[in-house]
Order: sequence, then structure tokens, then C-alpha cells
Amino acid sequence: MQRSLFICLLLAVGAGSSSAQNSATSASPSAPVAGQTDLVADPSSKGVLPPVVQGSNHPELTGEQMRHIPYGVCGISLIVDVRGMPQDLKIVRSNNPVFANACLLASAKARFKPAKTGDGQPIAYRSTLTYGMTARGDDVETSSQTKALFHTSFRAPPGATTSSGPDADGVYPLSIAVDAPRILRFEDKGFVEVSVQYPDHTACEVLLTISAKGKPSDPKVIDCERPLLEKPIVESLINSQYKPGEINGKRVAVRAAVHIELTGFGEPGK
Repeated sequence: MQRSLFICLLLAVGAGSSSAQNSATSASPSAPVAGQTDLVADPSSKGVLPPVVQGSNHPELTGEQMRHIPYGVCGISLIVDVRGMPQDLKIVRSNNPVFANACLLASAKARFKPAKTGDGQPIAYRSTLTYGMTARGDDVETSSQTKALFHTSFRAPPGATTSSGPDADGVYPLSIAVDAPRILRFEDKGFVEVSVQYPDHTACEVLLTISAKGKPSDPKVIDCERPLLEKPIVESLINSQYKPGEINGKRVAVRAAVHIELTGFGEPGK
């Protein structure tokens, strides 16, 4: 028996998505809602609470379709009107046309708690619904999607040499003399949700100290090609679980650069 995992998230559309929306596939727009304001808020609007998906919202796929789509990612741009109804639906990101069509139909059926202004008045709001699907027989886990989206590696921090010793706090810079820490469990704090907006390869690098007990601290972004990813990747790394670094089998605190390479919407492991 085959099971599948679907993840549906309401996600802010970044400023760089307008060109994608202009060339996107569109669903048939719903009729205008009586009394709906011409104002449309978005994630850049201050003092506005974004809409929230109500209930489950899964794309409908047959078993045969899922066997041919072991991994799916799709983003649907839409306006949630003042009644919580979806309007102006467009496919903005997808790795598979069959999955994209199923997501478009699911989005059209979605119902929301509408966005509200600071004084509690409902307002139309442009956002993106993002869907992820992993179907792998009876062995399905949420980590399957996370691993498919990116890879991590630990590198020497800037200025470190092979002879660099520990600092005053006993923290070693990662070098060939140190067995690198590794992530035991990645705790996503919004990184995957934001990164799904970017279909191409991109990377971030964050300095991080991993204690001898595997506790992360003192994060510092060295470089991130997509600024919107900086906050969620730092929060994700600081909440993840690690195996500490070692020297000659002894656990030690290590300062390292964590390199995160987004693999885009390709097939897992590619």
C-alpha cells in the first residue's frame, strides 16, 4: 500500500516573484465579491494579519499519478478575498505539470480565515500556497522533503589554518585536525517554506559554534544569495540537533561555517 505526504503552507510572495506571476498559468478567476475593497495587502503591508488556511487542503492524485511523481513541489499565487475565498490563482513554481494542476484545483477549493487590518477589518491579501509531496511506498517522513530541497556541509571558518588551536573559551576552528560536527536532525523554522519560492540552485553560509555537547550558538551569516533566507536558516540551524566535533575521539567545541546548498526543484539527491 502506498502512502503519500502532503504539506500545504500559506507563504508570503517575495518581491522577486512578479515576473514569474506575469508568465504563470492561471485558473479561471472567480466573480468579483460584492463589497470587496480594491485594496490588496501583501507580506510587505505593515499591521496586517495574513490569512490562514482552514482545514485540510490536499491535492487529489491517483495512485498511478503518485507513482510517477515521487517528489513534487508547487507554488500557487492567489488573492484571498475578504470572505476568505481564493481569487486570481496562478501557478508560479512547479517541478511537475500533473502535480501543478492538482495543486491548482486544490487551491481553488481552499477556504481561509481572511487577512485583517490592525483594527480587525477583513482585507484582501495576495499570498502563495505552497505544496510539497513525497510518495515512497510505506516509508514516508517529513524529513524526506527537507533533504530533497538542500544539502549541508561544514567548512573551515574564515582565517582558520591547519595549525589553529582553541580560543580562550576552548573552541576549535574546524580544520583537518578536527572531525567535523554533523546535523543529526534539521529543525525547520521556516527555511523550507521560504526556499520553495526559489526554483534554482542558491546557497547560504552561516558561522556556528557547536559545543562539546552538540549545542549550537553564536550564529553569524557569512553570505546568503537570497536575503529572505537569512533569518529562517539561522533560526533553523540554532534549533537543530548536532553530533559534536571530535579530536582523536574526544568531543570538543567547534566553530565552523555551515554551508547550505539549495538544490532547487530537482529530484531528491540530484
